[in-house]
Amino acid sequence: MRAAVSALAVSASLFAGCIEPFEFDLDLGGGCDWQIFPGPCVDAAHPVAFSQDETALALGGAAPVGVLVLEGFQMTIRSSNPEVLEVREVAPGEFRMHGLAEGDAELLATDFTPDPRVFARHPMNVRPVAGARFAFGPAGAPLARLAALPGAREKVRVTALDAANQPLAGGDAVVELAFAGATRINLALTQQRLGADVFGLAPAFGFDVGVEFGAVGAATLTANVAGAAVATLPIDVIAAPFLVDLELGRPLVAGGVAFLGLVGIDDRSTPVAGLVGSWSVSPAGIVELTAPPQSGEVLVKARASGAATVTATLADRTVSKLITVE
Repeated sequence: MRAAVSALAVSASLFAGCIEPFEFDLDLGGGCDWQIFPGPCVDAAHPVAFSQDETALALGGAAPVGVLVLEGFQMTIRSSNPEVLEVREVAPGEFRMHGLAEGDAELLATDFTPDPRVFARHPMNVRPVAGARFAFGPAGAPLARLAALPGAREKVRVTALDAANQPLAGGDAVVELAFAGATRINLALTQQRLGADVFGLAPAFGFDVGVEFGAVGAATLTANVAGAAVATLPIDVIAAPFLVDLELGRPLVAGGVAFLGLVGIDDRSTPVAGLVGSWSVSPAGIVELTAPPQSGEVLVKARASGAATVTATLADRTVSKLITVE
């Protein structure tokens, strides 16, 4: 079996031209029974594979069905328990699942016959949303609290949880968000921090919300379900961070790329949102930087072996990092 892999397909609106999509062929020889890399695989003997990690869906929520299908193979997706989990084909070969009632079901990839042959199965359960957690990209881990600079425009990730604090897909249709001291804005207006998404580290669950933070003082982001609060994120809008640093996403070798981002904390070690600056590098020729004006991260391309210092200039300070290219 040969599989074409497309890598590093990045939105052109932000870093246009800085990463070019490419394809390469992997000869996997004996098919899925001999596959080299973990993950979903299809071949003549296994024409369909579910590619999603989610096994739990929010009651009242909806989410796409992740499925990998051998080219030219005809199939459909059904639910083993349509009163609990309904599957709808929204476009040719594209399916969405809807959580109608609490309970368990299986996603079934089948042919079109009345007594269908099942090619692949994926377990699902539908659970009510009982809570939520919040995360901010550069900080990574779930947040108990967030700090932010006045006027900052950032993405906050919200993940719906069941009563056992397990993540649920489809929470964006169920969770309503309320803001105090901040405003919801279009995601397109926020800082576009692409590092985790490009290199496959983005979380599988949850949805992003654009937030514009107000004046210095206290703010909150509250997740509500059916009018009742299930989680609240306290936010401190502060005049300036206590500490700022630069974090490189991965080691660099000549010809490689990585994202370098601004990270900061307040005087209580709470992650700070809204850190942006302008970027420079010295000496020239070792790495090349690509970033929009006043951005929270920069794409670093390694051009040659050696060491270079990348500097970010913020409104109140400069921070630098020595980058060594092997």
